[in-house]
Amino acid sequence: MATNFPLQTQRGKVEPHPTKLVPFPTLHWLCCPTLVRAVARLESAGIIASLDAELITRDDWQASLRAAHERCIAERWALLNEAQQRAVADAGLMAFFDKRGLGGMRCYSAVKCLHLHVADFLVAGINPIGQAVWERYDLRLCPAVSGR
Repeated sequence: MATNFPLQTQRGKVEPHPTKLVPFPTLHWLCCPTLVRAVARLESAGIIASLDAELITRDDWQASLRAAHERCIAERWALLNEAQQRAVADAGLMAFFDKRGLGGMRCYSAVKCLHLHVADFLVAGINPIGQAVWERYDLRLCPAVSGR
């Protein structure tokens, strides 16, 4: 059966809350249930630890992942309108928007969640962890995939 799920989607930037601003760090999500399950199986198999170990040894991956985090920071900020940007500054949340990268990560040299990295790779094409998972584990063969 063919599916029509997008592989990823973009998320809003600041969640509404009755009394305060609540930043939401994740910009991109995997939406295809087949792909979500496949990535979850890889996480359960312990792939994050092996990718973390590889990341430590690969300067090219470290530079590319840092660029992905920095792109995410800029993208998240650009999604806010001027009033939201002022509200963030007034609420003392600039450190979150200036320093936290993909999925709100503080550490740019670690693997957090494979779903996050794969979705980011599918959206931006610049995430060595997401790309490695996508290519090494044949996620391209997901029945819902019609591109990439």
